[in-house]
Amino acid sequence: AVPTLFCISGYLLAMFAPAGGVQAARPLRQIKKILPLFLAWNALTLVVLRLAYGMPLFSLTALADLATGPAQLYYLFALLQLLALAALAAPFASPARERVWILAGAAATLGFYLASTLALRLSPPTNHAFELVAIKIGPVWLGFFVLGGWLARDARRLDALTRRWPLWTALAVCAFIIYWADVNAQARSLGANYRQYFLLSGLAFQLAGCLALLGGCRAAEARAGRLFTLLADAGRDTLGIYLAHYVLVLLFYAAVPAPVAPAFRLPLGAAAMAVSFGGSLALARLARRRRGAVWARVLFGV
Repeated sequence: AVPTLFCISGYLLAMFAPAGGVQAARPLRQIKKILPLFLAWNALTLVVLRLAYGMPLFSLTALADLATGPAQLYYLFALLQLLALAALAAPFASPARERVWILAGAAATLGFYLASTLALRLSPPTNHAFELVAIKIGPVWLGFFVLGGWLARDARRLDALTRRWPLWTALAVCAFIIYWADVNAQARSLGANYRQYFLLSGLAFQLAGCLALLGGCRAAEARAGRLFTLLADAGRDTLGIYLAHYVLVLLFYAAVPAPVAPAFRLPLGAAAMAVSFGGSLALARLARRRRGAVWARVLFGV
């Protein structure tokens, strides 16, 4: 899902880029919109962690989380970096240089995944520290970001992807099987899955899964049925859902008495997903209805 977020972000940025004028204006506007909301939800998350879980509110870890996003908010920190890179690169971007930027983005992502996989083999990790830092580094995800821009610059590319989305879905399933085997082998060897995101097998699955998801959504759009209506209605609240969902997950699990029996962990996780999605969607829509209220401006930018 995270690579798809970056791919869609690159797609929308390129699709709505002005035909003339200052190309850096749009990514800078997006940064101006997202950054204060990101910081506000980071602060709120730290307060919830303090009140519900007793975690210290003032520490180096809390300060780092305030600046870069605690847990699942990391993708917005990475997105802000990608938008800043897009603004910096705008004066040097042109259709004639498109291939250069695509290759640069692909090289950055592929190179990092390759280095991570080699490091796993040559110097097996003993904790999750590497990935907890790496996921927050924007250029790591640059390949997916520029892929979205590449799809946006020629409608025929997305049309071709949409026609072949069942093939991409099959490829994603096959890639997932290989990735799953890789992760399981790591667990047997090291006793834990210290490297999950940044494996070459994981990159193959993420790329195929991203393209399958994009093609499937576009196919749903072409049919214009109930599924597309639901997706389109939720789409306008995507940022609000991303911002609010982790706080709701924390509150949900804080309300569940511990310990949880193993048999209940899977259904409990499914319930947490439903609560976080439904609750964050409801909050985002309530903010739009209360447009102009202080809390709606501070937390949702409306």
